[in-house]
Parts: sequence; C-alpha cells; structure tokens
Amino acid sequence: MLQSVNSDNEHVTLRSLLEYYRQKAKSPRELGTLFENLVMDYLTHDPLQKQEYEKVQTYYEWAKEHDEDGTDIGIDLVATIRDEGGYAAIQCKCYDASHIIKKEDIDSFIAASGKKIFTRRILIDSTETDWSNNVELTCEGQEIRPQRINLFDLENSQIDWGTYKKQGQAVLKEKPKRKLLDHQKEALEKVCEGLQEADRGKLITACGMDIQSPSNSSTLIY
Repeated sequence: MLQSVNSDNEHVTLRSLLEYYRQKAKSPRELGTLFENLVMDYLTHDPLQKQEYEKVQTYYEWAKEHDEDGTDIGIDLVATIRDEGGYAAIQCKCYDASHIIKKEDIDSFIAASGKKIFTRRILIDSTETDWSNNVELTCEGQEIRPQRINLFDLENSQIDWGTYKKQGQAVLKEKPKRKLLDHQKEALEKVCEGLQEADRGKLITACGMDIQSPSNSSTLIY
C-alpha cells in the first residue's frame, strides 16, 4: 500500500502522485513497475476503459498462460478485449510531462506487438507533448495503428488519485448531486403549498435532482 509523504488532507493530483513515484523509486525498473500497476488499475476501474477491457495482466502472466516466452521484449501489459476475445498489447512509459516520445522509445514495442494475436496496440505515457515526427510516421505505416493514452487522459479519469495514493485502491470520485435552480425551488414550494389543500399532485424534474420534502409538507413520492 502506498503511503502519503505529506498530510492526509493534501490535494493529490495525478502529477503529484507520479512525482511521488519518481522520488520513491530506487531504480527506473521500480518506477516502471509502479506506473504499470497504476495503468492496470486505470484500465480495470475507469468507467470508460472498463467497458473496453475485461482483464489486464502483466505480459509475463499472459505469456505463461498462453505458452509464450515471457521475456520482456517491449510489451508491458496485455488486456483481454471485452466481447471480442482478442488481446491488446500495451506499453507503459513513465516520463516527465515534457518528454517527447521518440522512435527508439517504441521500436521494441512495435516489433513485439506485430503478432496476429494482438488486435490492438496501446501506448500509455505520462507526457503531455506530441510524439516526435518519426514516431508519427512509424505509427502511420502500421496495419494496426497504436492508440495513445497520455497524461491528459489519465488526469481526466474518474479515479480519485488522492485516495489511490493513500490507500493503494482505485476508487471513483463522487459525483456532486445536482441542486435546484431558483425557478425550480419556487416550483417546489408552490407544489408543497398546493398539497396543503389538495390530496395529490405531480412535480416533474430532471433526473438526479437533490429534492427533499419539507418536514411540514405532505408526503412526496418520486
């Protein structure tokens, strides 16, 4: 379980979490493992990604199940594609946000993920820059063009990265309840007033509204 280096009340962003990883890791390999674990949790818990993939494994685990050589040859993770039965080869790159992904950064992944068993390729990195021109040219020429998930995509996940840092668990952010606008409050008050004289009535509002019946009003059924 990851422990916070600051107070429990800090506002943790994905960027601060990744910086914590960089300080915590004793080697590039350890940093890579921390980032790969984060990516696995992202793919299996983020609502959008969870719709796409039903299982995510390290390449070693996947290779062992499929009688493949589990040697690290450029693929970090393998995801089982939901409702398709195919597999997505995934490479994870934990760089500084300003790093520009170069062709040599992905060459081994492009070569290793060219097998027919992989029907998708995904490059997941912690940068916010465009790929280098050589990377773009390399990807354009592929039969299966690699999909990219970058820092921006990870930051906009519904995962609460603060909770993730403190507890090591992927928990989704709580969505705030929708509040009534002034004209809706006025309408609710009038309905409640009307129920003081009438025995029934109807109030139609948008889904998800936070409506509470005043304690002195008649029963409201939603």
